[in-house]
Amino acid sequence: MLVTSVTAQVPSHAISLNPSVTTALGWPLLAQTGDTAHCFQWWRGPLGSLDGMVLYARSADGGRTWPVREQPLGTFSFLDAIASGPSLLVAVGEVQAIGPMLVRSIDDGATWSTPVHVGATASWQPVRMLPCVHVDGATVTVVWSQSQLIGQVWANRSTDGGATWPNPPTRLDVGVPATAVWPSLLRLVANAATLQVFWVYQPTLTSTVTAQQRSIDGGQTWLPAAQVLLPGPIADATGDGTILLLAPGDSSLRRSTDGGVTWNPSASPGIAAIVDLASNGTTALAVGNNGSTTSPTMVVNTSPDLGLTWGAPLVLPTYALFRPTAHVLGTALYVHFQHPVDPLDPGLVIFSGNGGSTWRAISGPVNRAFSPGERRNLNVTQQGPDFLAYVALGHTPRGSSTAGTGGIAPTLAGAGLPMLGTTTTLVVDDAVGGSLAVLGLSFGAPAPTPLGSATIWLQAPMVLTGFATGGTLGGAGSGTFSLPIVIPNHVVFAGTRFVSQAAIVDGAGVGGLAVTNAMETWVR
Repeated sequence: MLVTSVTAQVPSHAISLNPSVTTALGWPLLAQTGDTAHCFQWWRGPLGSLDGMVLYARSADGGRTWPVREQPLGTFSFLDAIASGPSLLVAVGEVQAIGPMLVRSIDDGATWSTPVHVGATASWQPVRMLPCVHVDGATVTVVWSQSQLIGQVWANRSTDGGATWPNPPTRLDVGVPATAVWPSLLRLVANAATLQVFWVYQPTLTSTVTAQQRSIDGGQTWLPAAQVLLPGPIADATGDGTILLLAPGDSSLRRSTDGGVTWNPSASPGIAAIVDLASNGTTALAVGNNGSTTSPTMVVNTSPDLGLTWGAPLVLPTYALFRPTAHVLGTALYVHFQHPVDPLDPGLVIFSGNGGSTWRAISGPVNRAFSPGERRNLNVTQQGPDFLAYVALGHTPRGSSTAGTGGIAPTLAGAGLPMLGTTTTLVVDDAVGGSLAVLGLSFGAPAPTPLGSATIWLQAPMVLTGFATGGTLGGAGSGTFSLPIVIPNHVVFAGTRFVSQAAIVDGAGVGGLAVTNAMETWVR
């Protein structure tokens, strides 16, 4: 069953990421690293220009506010990919006739490097490069396609977080006929130090072939020649250990469980033309259409064992004309629908929390970018020239805590996405142990009110819950408390917002209290 979207209106807490830009922007790239949200936009230059500026926006409170907007990162012809690691964030684009370029941040987006040339070689041709990027610790691998006399698919590797690229690029399409037509549909799939690269080339004008390259040492070395994997083009490849490779048009999937060395047919998901794949753990999600040009419908299906078996396909006729993108995050399955022609169509995200048995709409307009996360889901939608970012559901911190015993400040966080029919939990941590405390909830927009050295974000009327922190009596930072909140499974609660904050009795705090940060929560 699919529940109709409760609203397509942009919420009041949405914020424009480009208030000064009045010309068209390219598709934004959105990412989350903890409570930091990042949005990259490519701003097209003057009419007839090949290049434009990459603009960056940053939020330190999970997308609730965006104090950094329209920060220029460099001039690029396109913006193609972003990737992140524990202490590294990179964005890769390209400059016509030069090659792929990379900008990097080692402080979670607070500062950025100048653009660095990834392909340290000359005589690049003015063609589209299609770069993919992977970050593994301080190792950054970029793969792209670009015509030269000696090859068209390339990889390069940096071991200092993308700061330098001391070696020339490695040609990956060794063994591919020199007469092959321009490669396309480049994909990079990584699992630890094993990197798989897939692309399509045409031996003749009427045939297509999928090729494969593989590295087992993080991109340091590659197979001596590319391997021909299957006839027909790939549309996507995904996997973590087990790899699913998609060849659309005949609903076929290939499956490898040995790092891409051998391949076998997967069971059919019952989708005539698969458009996108996603996987996480043992769950795979496929979405596509019925292959009809006269009565098209969208179809989704899930596999609990990475393509060994599939459930019953679910037909979604409402979204026949949309472009779908699949996401799997733990047990949460999402499909983001965007209109392929009209960028101002509201778009939609649907969600399943039971392995794909049932689906429902969970967010309003999201026609530009969607980023699901463990703490929150972020949407970017467009109205006129404005890109508007907002938290669609989840928890975002507001304000800061005040210190108590041992100089430690207690914190309040949300655990579990607050969806209809689920339980979300408010967690107090780092408080003084064995003390009395109160947790308050209020409904409506938060508003800061000074209280001594603290800031209270709750507004009357409030619901107050008294509790005692756990841990050792008087122990600095040892006190904890959790409050589960059961959200009824009824559409009337979709869009509900509440604010929570806790105060702990602590003699070392100002006025005898230590106050946590506030938490703003949206329910869908």
